[in-house]
Amino acid sequence: MSNSERDSRGFRCVLAITGFLCFAHSAPGQECVLSNFKLLPSDGPGNDAGSAAAIDGDTAAIGSSGDHDLAEFSGAVYVFIGPDTPWVEQAKLKAGDPESFDHLGHSVAVDGDTLVAGAFGDDDGGANAGSAYVFVRNAGVWSQQAKLTAADAGADDQFGGSVGISGDTVIVGSRNDDDVAPNSGAAYVFVRSGTVWSQQAKLKASDSNASDFFGESVSIDGETALIGTPDDDEAAGGAGGAYVFTRSAGVWSQTAKLIAGDAAAGDKFGTAVSLDADSAIIGAPFDDGVDFNHGSAYVFVRTGPASWIQQAKLTAFDAERDDYLGESVAIRGDAAVVGAPSHWDHRGAAYSFIRSSGIWTSGARIVGSDINVVGTRIFAQSVSMTGTMVLAGELTAAYVVDLTAPGSTTDCNNNSLGDACEIAGCEDGDSICRDCDRDGTIDACGSCTDPCHCPDGNACTDDVCALGVCSHPVVLYGDANRDGFVDIFDILCVLDGFAGVFDYCAANAVDLVPCNAQDGIVDTFDILFVLDAFAGVDFCNCPGGP
Repeated sequence: MSNSERDSRGFRCVLAITGFLCFAHSAPGQECVLSNFKLLPSDGPGNDAGSAAAIDGDTAAIGSSGDHDLAEFSGAVYVFIGPDTPWVEQAKLKAGDPESFDHLGHSVAVDGDTLVAGAFGDDDGGANAGSAYVFVRNAGVWSQQAKLTAADAGADDQFGGSVGISGDTVIVGSRNDDDVAPNSGAAYVFVRSGTVWSQQAKLKASDSNASDFFGESVSIDGETALIGTPDDDEAAGGAGGAYVFTRSAGVWSQTAKLIAGDAAAGDKFGTAVSLDADSAIIGAPFDDGVDFNHGSAYVFVRTGPASWIQQAKLTAFDAERDDYLGESVAIRGDAAVVGAPSHWDHRGAAYSFIRSSGIWTSGARIVGSDINVVGTRIFAQSVSMTGTMVLAGELTAAYVVDLTAPGSTTDCNNNSLGDACEIAGCEDGDSICRDCDRDGTIDACGSCTDPCHCPDGNACTDDVCALGVCSHPVVLYGDANRDGFVDIFDILCVLDGFAGVFDYCAANAVDLVPCNAQDGIVDTFDILFVLDAFAGVDFCNCPGGP
């Protein structure tokens, strides 16, 4: 197979050196584990490494669709092996016939010693007709076994935009296929006999319509395939759907169409799909049920040969608008993982869920260790599972975390939230859980050793640490360099802070708004208000003027 409010409850936490997990459990304490499972390409980060991710057993693969080794954006796939030893790169796979803008690695799936990667920009069958490449491993050495193309390839079909594999069967999505109507979409099934691959079927929805984009996502397990169509309009415009096909004696037929029980226009249900035995999970990243575009994922279970029912709708416990939860999904056994790549200003997060007796409950929030670093990471833009291991990709790398790993962590403020997990979940402006010096301990704990340990969130005061004691003297509003004047140098300090430079002025000194709850971000509002202060306007009515 391939592919909030804090409370006093106990939490369990798993901390990878590049990822954290936190989830509720019944015990009063908290546990964390430290692991070294960052998968970083040997030739450096970048080139969209992590845009696609797949894991099976001891093999992990991450797509790098922007790789330039052989041609501009020709693409590549990195293979890593583990987990009994630290994960190491085993191979970098490239097409035997690379061309610019093929984007090999835009999609990837792995099963045992066979890997399939999509190259939706391949031009063999026409401009952007697309292709997929099959690689096999023999005695630790990978080689290309086949190049798959549609028998009826056409320009802009984008065959290879999604891929899945199960044993000797590969499924490839072609979201822009025009057979039925423009961009109605299709999926192709290929089977292997010996070392030869041949097309077995072309799958289309029984109710295809223009711009459904059937094949946007695909998954396969044994004799069953699941195909997403995020722009299906049956329930509402762009609400989405997913189709189940089964194979009998080599013949594929549609056996079910899945639609969310609370489908709404624009949800894009079917953007991501994953199948494991009789369970399917389907992402709807634009669902507004919790908040605008927060997103969700739906679990369906098979109750008969052609009968599926919705078992659960999964949402994040710390839902925020524009998280796009459901952009990536994975399910294995009684565990599922759902990606929210835009969570917290595009840093990204993934969430695990556990099923017991048919009931799904929230498990872990998984984030990168650099979650508190401002910038776009898009963590969990791709996710995959094998057993209890989770692989999550971001813009430049991928991360492996074991959902069951044991361990321990400190809890310096004794609030039943381990420091590592509390820091990982700290929101901008929340001084209670901040770790400004990155020492792994909540700043509010113990004696201060640095002014950044003393945040009071007040733009009218300074944060001072002297002899281990914090104090907050009143300052002149807008006086970022604390020289008693608001002048051009203060404006320059705020501009430096906006660029992430704090050589001359502390971060709290250039964070001017909100007045009594500084948000921890230096943005255009802070620039505007230091200009006001320079003009003699005190937006916060501070005791110190100006």
